[in-house]
Amino acid sequence: MHCLWDILERQGVIYYENGTILRTSKRITEVRSAQLTRGYIGWHPKYAVDFALMALTGPVLADCLTGAADPLKILFGNPKAQKVLDDFYHESPMLATMTDQVVNFIEQIITQSPADVNIRIIEIGAGFGGTTSTLAQILQQSDCHVEYTFTDIAPTLVDKAKKKFSEYSWMDFGTVNLDQDPPPKYHGRYDIVIATNVVHATKDLVASTSRMKSLLKDGGFVCLSEITKVIDWHNIVFGLLPGWWSFTDGRSYALQSAEEWMTVFKKAGFESTGYSTGPSKEAKTQQLLIGSTRAQSKERPSSGLSRGDSTISTVVYKSVDDTEIRADIYFPKVQSTKPMPIGA
Repeated sequence: MHCLWDILERQGVIYYENGTILRTSKRITEVRSAQLTRGYIGWHPKYAVDFALMALTGPVLADCLTGAADPLKILFGNPKAQKVLDDFYHESPMLATMTDQVVNFIEQIITQSPADVNIRIIEIGAGFGGTTSTLAQILQQSDCHVEYTFTDIAPTLVDKAKKKFSEYSWMDFGTVNLDQDPPPKYHGRYDIVIATNVVHATKDLVASTSRMKSLLKDGGFVCLSEITKVIDWHNIVFGLLPGWWSFTDGRSYALQSAEEWMTVFKKAGFESTGYSTGPSKEAKTQQLLIGSTRAQSKERPSSGLSRGDSTISTVVYKSVDDTEIRADIYFPKVQSTKPMPIGA
């Protein structure tokens, strides 16, 4: 509930005085929520799936907060609501962009691997298959031999995935709950563990990432895609669910910054860590988080340049429909007379 009070305070609707919450004179719109939703979709049609998800719980927020309505039933209790969630996880611009980043990252790993290498990947909390759908198409076209395990905590979602991805003979399916030890058959088996917007919802981040690490072979790595910045509207959807607040590890909120995730990885025993970033707010809202069982090589070639020795140019390297994905290029202020490695 404190998150909602914080939103109202930032919007100038309430203020605190001597520990008491007081109402300001700021007027609240009397436009009905359905009309507001139509207007938002008209202004930002690319985010129609996000607005549709808000529209499930927003109009009945008061009932959800008082207990008169069950947000679990609202979000998962009927086919229409499940379709809205499915569309959100597949088509939301932010999630779709990060899915592309995950897929591009894994594709680079696959491309750089010898053709005769058997690569095993397990996806945790695969849910509605938003990441799986795109990644499976890439893996199907790969020359490498791939084994892929789709898992989720919910058996019903796993059963649906079996039907949805039945064309992929190299994919198998199972249930994994990160709040419990994974089945022994998965231990030490995989090269890559991936999870999209799922680990934050577990009770203990260090314990959960440690369990993910237990699934890896030597030299393997975990790739998480997580929201790392508070998004207000998530509190009136996901924040209504008990799982959002089920953590027992001392956090004050489910979501964590990328830097806090790096601390989690280190405590879980990963040898090296890293995360995606960029100059824009969007680049720091949802990020890729990497934890590897292999220490970073001390012999990595270096150009001898720090970011302070260079200037930055941001360019568009890919466009998805009308959404531009940008990349930062670092140019040295002093031209080097020696060859420099790409990506140094």
